[in-house]
Amino acid sequence: MGMALAFSAVSRWAAEGWLHTLFRMTTLTDVSWTEAPLTRWDEVCELVDRCLETDGGLPLAADLEFMYSRWGSPALVTRQARTAEGELVAAGLLRPGDSGPTYAGMVDPGVRGRGLGSQLLDWGLISGARVVESELLTAEATALFTSRGLQRTFAEDVMCIDFRVQVPQCRVAPPFQLWEWTPGLASRFFEMYEIAFRDRPDFPELSPLDWIEDVAHDADFRPTWSLLAFHPDLGDVGFLTAKEGWIDQVGVMPAFRRLGLGEVLLSESLRRMADDNRREAWLNVNVNNPGAAMLYRRLGFDVRGQRGRFTPMGG
Repeated sequence: MGMALAFSAVSRWAAEGWLHTLFRMTTLTDVSWTEAPLTRWDEVCELVDRCLETDGGLPLAADLEFMYSRWGSPALVTRQARTAEGELVAAGLLRPGDSGPTYAGMVDPGVRGRGLGSQLLDWGLISGARVVESELLTAEATALFTSRGLQRTFAEDVMCIDFRVQVPQCRVAPPFQLWEWTPGLASRFFEMYEIAFRDRPDFPELSPLDWIEDVAHDADFRPTWSLLAFHPDLGDVGFLTAKEGWIDQVGVMPAFRRLGLGEVLLSESLRRMADDNRREAWLNVNVNNPGAAMLYRRLGFDVRGQRGRFTPMGG
C-alpha cells in the first residue's frame, strides 16, 4: 500500500509538472530582453532546478555557492529574458577569462523551441565569447553549438549511485592496505596524484602545498572517505579523494592499473559514505574514458546527464 501511494504521488507530481510546462508553452506570447545583473538568486535557482529536472547534468549547478561563482561576479555581462508577467525564462552570461570571455546560458524547458537559446548563444558569440560551456548539456544544445561552428573540446558524463539500491562490497586483499587521509599522509596523496595523472593533456602544474590546500581546505572535503592504497613491499600505488556526496579524484599508478585497485578504492570509499547514512554519491567521468565508465556502471552508477565545453573550430 505504501509503495502504491508513493508511486501515485510521484505520478501526480510528474503529471502536474508536465501540465505546467505544456500550459506555459501554449500561453507564452512574448518575452522582453534586458542586459542587467541577475540580483534575485531565488529565481535563478528555480530556473536552474527546472533545467536540471528536464536535462540532467551537474547537480552542483543548483548549489547557491557554485551558482554565484558562475553568475555573481560584478565583471559579468548578463542577458535575460522575462515574460510579460516578469518571470525569468532564459539567461546568459559572459564571464571574463585569460583566453577570452566564456559564455553559458539556460532556457526554461517550458519555453524551448521558440529560438530563445539561439538568440542567447548568438548574443554571446557576437559579444566575443571564445569558450561556450554547459553544466546541463543536451543533444539539442550540442546540435545548436555545432551549427554555430563550435567544436566540443571537453565533455564528462555525470554519474550517480543510489545506496538504497546498491552498496559496493569489494574489499582490499592482502598484502594491499588502505589508509585514510591524515595531514601526515597528505604529501603522499599528492605524489600519487602526480604519478597517476601527469600524462593527461593539460595536466595542471601545482605545487604540493597548493594541491593539498585545495583539497584539504575545501569545506566539503571528507578525510575519512579519502584513501591511500599501499603495498608493504612496493609502497604507495593509488589514491582517492572524496567530498560530501562526491568522488573527487581517483588514480592508480600506471604499473598497477587493471588489477582491481580502482574498484577497491571506490568500493571502500562508497561503503564508508553509506555507513555514514548518505543516500547517494556522484562523480564525473570523461566521455573519452570508457574503461572508467564501465567500472562505475559495474559498481552501480548510472548516467544522470552531461557537461561540456566548446570552442570555435580552428580557433
